[in-house]
Amino acid sequence: MPEVSRYLYGREPFFRDDFPFAIRQVRNRTEDFNLDKRFRRMFWKITYVISGQGNYVIGDRKFPFRRNSLIVVHPGADTTYEIEGDALELYNLVFDRTFLQKEFLQLEDPFHFLRIFSAEYHQEYESPLYLLTATREIVTLIRSIYREYENNEPNRKTMLQLQF
Repeated sequence: MPEVSRYLYGREPFFRDDFPFAIRQVRNRTEDFNLDKRFRRMFWKITYVISGQGNYVIGDRKFPFRRNSLIVVHPGADTTYEIEGDALELYNLVFDRTFLQKEFLQLEDPFHFLRIFSAEYHQEYESPLYLLTATREIVTLIRSIYREYENNEPNRKTMLQLQF
């Protein structure tokens, strides 16, 4: 079995002007994301799959995904894609806890959904948060967040926090 390469994504390439949020539309190719490579990040990530399918790998566990899947990823998780076909089209929303620090304190969490945003959470060993299908409203919101982020208009940071 080949040795697995490990990569750590730092904050600097993703967050501009000390604003701990970014959204990017990306194309992940099979040769860049596969079972021989694992990725960890210093921030949380929500991925919306625009097109493509395969398995999302967290540690040694595989979870099938397809178009319209949402995946929530903790910074501590070793992850990769097992892509069926040549590539995936994705929106990646990346952020750290300071982006919504005050908002997290105000939210009620009777089903412990927000537990993934704690430092103590270990996604590889606990039940991962994996939302199978995004609703039309969520897809519209993600696209709106992307446009707001790209346009860089006045009050952009506040608008992004409100939409997110």
